[in-house]
Amino acid sequence: MTMRSTLTLLCCLALCWPAGAQAQAIYKSIDAQGHVTYSSTKPATAVQAEPVAVPRDLIRGANPEAERRRQEVEREADEVQRRRVEQQEERSRKAAVAEAERRLKAAREGLNAAQQRAYGARQSLDRGDRPDSEVYRDQVARQERKVREAERALQEAKAREGQAQAGPGSQAAAKAKP
Repeated sequence: MTMRSTLTLLCCLALCWPAGAQAQAIYKSIDAQGHVTYSSTKPATAVQAEPVAVPRDLIRGANPEAERRRQEVEREADEVQRRRVEQQEERSRKAAVAEAERRLKAAREGLNAAQQRAYGARQSLDRGDRPDSEVYRDQVARQERKVREAERALQEAKAREGQAQAGPGSQAAAKAKP
């Protein structure tokens, strides 16, 4: 059963079953513009209002089979919603891992470029040039920090993904650890 048909069925069931076990009077009224309205109270401004008979078996609890089916449909709708939330959470965790991997790759490329510039600066010193090698060392150190931060973020994203795949019990246990 699709989510749409499940929700449609739930709406129909909710409209067919009044809140109480007693049968309520339902009125069909037509206003001056010709709009039809159904209500549990007789409207004072309606051009035409007439009571509508509600079959006894549509009253909640009057038909055990219908009540069982309503509960089954509600459980199915809850399960569909739970699965949808789980799938969205899984997509979010996978996207976080992919983003962390992308950032780590970019940080490693930045480190490689900084190291190459620093190596070029050392070569210039050997030839007698006077480049500012401290600037290159700072760039390498900054890129190394970025790589470490990206590696840590990737480890955390993968850990969250692993905890989710292990199940809800393992998440509670992981949160309890200091």
